[in-house]
Amino acid sequence: MYRYLHVTIIFFVFLFLEDRCDLEDYTAKFDDGIKTLYNNGFSIKFDNSEVYDSRSIDFYDGSSHIIYLKEGKYFTCDGRNSFSVKVGDQEIYSGHIEHSRTPVIRDGPVIRTADMRANNIIPIGLNDTFLSVDWPYSNGSDPRNSKKVIDALKSEGLYREGISARIIDIKKTYNNGISLNIRITNNDSEEIYYLDPDRLGNRRYHYFTDGLTLTDPKLNNYLNNAQYEVPAQSPLWRDEWMSLLEVGESKTINIVYPDFDELPVGSYYATFTFPGSGPPEDSGDIWYKNGRIWLGDLQVSKIVHID
Repeated sequence: MYRYLHVTIIFFVFLFLEDRCDLEDYTAKFDDGIKTLYNNGFSIKFDNSEVYDSRSIDFYDGSSHIIYLKEGKYFTCDGRNSFSVKVGDQEIYSGHIEHSRTPVIRDGPVIRTADMRANNIIPIGLNDTFLSVDWPYSNGSDPRNSKKVIDALKSEGLYREGISARIIDIKKTYNNGISLNIRITNNDSEEIYYLDPDRLGNRRYHYFTDGLTLTDPKLNNYLNNAQYEVPAQSPLWRDEWMSLLEVGESKTINIVYPDFDELPVGSYYATFTFPGSGPPEDSGDIWYKNGRIWLGDLQVSKIVHID
C-alpha cells in the first residue's frame, strides 16, 4: 500500500513540476510577445522623454493624422519643443512644436499649440512648400504617410482609415464662374460627421478652408476670391453645420465660385483643402451622437484642363 502511495505522490509531484514548467514557458513567451510588440510598435516620443504608444493611444486617424488617446490619458504642448515618430527603435520622422509666438514657420511635421484646446488628442500637421519646381506636387513625400508607420499601427489595431476625398471635375460655368465637384467617402468603421457647405453656406464654409486654387505649369496661381464670414457659434452649431456620413457611404459636394480669377485655356494643377470642424474647444467636441466629428484638413489635388 505504501509503495502505491509513494508512486502516486511522485506522479503528482511530476505533474506539478510539468505544469509549472509549462506556466513558466508560457509566461516567458507572453513577456517576449509584449517586448516584441513594443519593440516593433508605433510610438511618438517628445524631447521631455514622454512617450505615447499602444498603452496610451486609442487609435490613429490616417486621414487627419490625429492621435486619439485612451480615456484618462492626456497631452499638452507645455514644456515640449520637438517630437519623434518611431516604429520600434527606428525613427521614421521628426517634427517640432509650433507655439503661438513662434516667429518663423518651419517646413515639416508639426504640432501646433493653436490646435490643442482639447487635451485628449495629438494632431500631427504638416508645414510644407506646397508647390515646387517638381510640378505637380506628389503627396508621396508626406512623411506621415510612411508605410512603416501605417503597417505598425495596423499590426497593433490602432489604425483607422477616416475619410477620403477626391476632385471629380472642375468646370467653367459663366463669365469667371467655376464649379467644383468633390467626392467624399467614409472608409472608417464608425459613422462620421463632416462640415456640410450646403448647411453652412459658401461664405461661412470658406472661414474653414481657403478653397480651390489653380496653378499653371509656370507656377502662376489663380485664386477663387471667395469671401468668408466668421460664423457665430451657437449651442446647436453641430446640428446646423454637420451632416452624417455613414460607414462606407460616399457623397458628392458641389461648390461654386462665381468670381474666380480669369483663366486662360490650358492645364492646371487644382488643389483644395477639405476642412474638418476646426480645433475642438474641449474633449467633448470630438464625439457627436452616434459618431465622430471629423477633424483636421485633407489636401486633395488633380490635374485638370480648362477650355
